[in-house]
Amino acid sequence: MVRTVETAEKLYVVRGFLLFSRQGSVPAIGCQDCVAAEARSSAFRNLLLGWWSIPWGLLTPFAVLQNLFRSRRRVNRQGLAEVLASVGLSLDDLVVGSDGMTGQQRAIVGAVARILGQVVVHSGPTSKEWQLARQAVVDFSDGKLSPEVADQWLANIGTEVLPVGAPQREDLITDKRDRLVLLRVAVEVTLADGVLSSAERSALATLAARLRLTSSELDLVIASLADVGADGRAISPDVAQAFSTLGLDPGASAAEIRRAYKDLMLRSHPDLVEEGDREVATRKSAQINAAHDLLIGVG
Repeated sequence: MVRTVETAEKLYVVRGFLLFSRQGSVPAIGCQDCVAAEARSSAFRNLLLGWWSIPWGLLTPFAVLQNLFRSRRRVNRQGLAEVLASVGLSLDDLVVGSDGMTGQQRAIVGAVARILGQVVVHSGPTSKEWQLARQAVVDFSDGKLSPEVADQWLANIGTEVLPVGAPQREDLITDKRDRLVLLRVAVEVTLADGVLSSAERSALATLAARLRLTSSELDLVIASLADVGADGRAISPDVAQAFSTLGLDPGASAAEIRRAYKDLMLRSHPDLVEEGDREVATRKSAQINAAHDLLIGVG
């Protein structure tokens, strides 16, 4: 079951080790019931493990009572804001807007549109390059943007020049897998005409650096695309098996790979299945991860 993030609490931890003890706090974030349950569990662990150091065990009643107090079901927006701020986010980043996206997701999709828009800036909306970029923008929005809106984002954001010293939007894309997928899309767009010029290769190297990826990772992505048999060329058995694991035909685009990966993980992740099915789900999710990483070029 997927639950909404509603609240956060600071939970106190005390552990006794005969001659010394350790004290501190950890954040608990999630739905009201989830945080309340974690607070009760933390209070119980403190009660069992906090007494084994004299005189430091005197801190244990305080930690137990504090966590029991925080086990009430309540919406603690201030606590949630503080936890999010510690990782560089705000409450607005998690609020779902009328377009179905959170502020953080909207910013990431904007970064994708800006980067790909600059790649296809000289191509028309009917070109293969533009179609690949459009599908990638729709995919990164998890289908929240229509193809028509994606076209607008590519056209408008792709030509935008950020002020000198402004934060680069690609910095918002923290997941390396997403950065590799985005680089793969850019390579696909560049190779749509079947030719990779030295100027295009240089531009891709610049993009890879902006995405905090190495030249070796770029070379691997280019090589993997040259090895895909969409036009009848032979592909390696490992690559063929990776496409099969994700339920895709050889030559599937980066957007299709990302979409298939997310759909399969939602059905096979060990945390999302019944307890009796977790062992099988763990093996299957490992196979899905390995196939996805091979196809997008994770070293």
